[in-house]
Amino acid sequence: MVTSPSDARGADGGLVAGILAGTLLAYAYQLVGGRLLGPEGFAPVSVLWTLMFLGATIGLTPVEQLIVRESTAGRRVLTRRSWALGAAFALTAAAMTGFTFATRETLFQGSGAFVAQALLMSLVLAPVIAARGLVMGHRRYGHYGLMLGLEGVGRLAVGVAGYLLVGGAVGFGWGLAFGPLFVLLVPTLHLERHATNDRAGGDAAFLAPYLGAGAASQLLLAGAPIAVAALGADAATISIVFVTFTLFRAPVTIVYLVQGRILNLLVRLEIARDHAALLRVRRSIELVGIVAVASAGAVGWLVGPAVVGLLYGDAFRPTAAVAALAATGVAGAAAAQLLGQLLVARGQTARLAGRWAIGLAAALVTLVLVPGDAALAVASAFAVGEIVAAAAMAQGARSRTGVGSVHSTGDTTV
Repeated sequence: MVTSPSDARGADGGLVAGILAGTLLAYAYQLVGGRLLGPEGFAPVSVLWTLMFLGATIGLTPVEQLIVRESTAGRRVLTRRSWALGAAFALTAAAMTGFTFATRETLFQGSGAFVAQALLMSLVLAPVIAARGLVMGHRRYGHYGLMLGLEGVGRLAVGVAGYLLVGGAVGFGWGLAFGPLFVLLVPTLHLERHATNDRAGGDAAFLAPYLGAGAASQLLLAGAPIAVAALGADAATISIVFVTFTLFRAPVTIVYLVQGRILNLLVRLEIARDHAALLRVRRSIELVGIVAVASAGAVGWLVGPAVVGLLYGDAFRPTAAVAALAATGVAGAAAAQLLGQLLVARGQTARLAGRWAIGLAAALVTLVLVPGDAALAVASAFAVGEIVAAAAMAQGARSRTGVGSVHSTGDTTV
């Protein structure tokens, strides 16, 4: 399949528009919820959102990346042999539902409705992730952008309707459970008919270490509200940490939304064995990452608390130190995630997992060493862990030993 430059530009424009719309609508959901429910009332919704983010990025993003990688190489993905994909979906649903059930008294107001929402959310996300992987692998970038916009619209619309009909955090939480269904309005299954090559196999070998990598990276990136809760913070502090980290991690969220596009490019460069282009990509990511990490802390310290207070209200305002550390960590996380795509394109998910584990270990050591305030300890651990992970990922991306197999389809159009 050959994509003309004008078609590619138009499709990328639709992808960018969808990312912007989806990101703004995601923040709109949180802003509306925070204003309607207040810091304490919004706490269970913030934990449910964190659980959704963790479940999607740990258990489901590896599946999406596998689908993107295989579809880019012209291979059919959703076959009867795809048991590893089904296992990843089932494990994610069990983990999300089990966690909510186990913590319903402490984190979810003792309501079983949140357990039902977690289960439905995990079941809905499975076909949504599969659909997104198919359109990205087949270079329907505009369709991917449309999906992101539809998901944001669905989440906000269902959340507001739930609040008006049911009331409280439970009513607003239904937006997380049913909102992503709007994505399925975009047809995708017909794309599998375009596949021309046999599967190379090895789904489990690709997914298993990738799930470990996702667990380590997302415990660093999105586990802050759960970490401060585990350290004994009150409901208001949990909400403050949630909105601060969620607002500041916008660059990483955008990376997650575009990484399928990046992976599509990298896989085609690997197929073409264009090592010079791959080297340019890696060096560009490293340079931008260094500049971002060096400047993010100052920006977070100077304007971070004011921005959070302006958007969410003064009750949600973090300290300058927490804001600076969160911004620094997010810059490191974005660099690490982008560098990791070089390893995913090669199929080196075991090496990816090892480098995220190094970052997680550094964060845990920091968490133990930093005394006092729970929010400051978690923010410090986050910043250290992400910077260490980015450095480890850069080192891993420089080495091409043990490169995974990417079979050529004869199509290397970028």
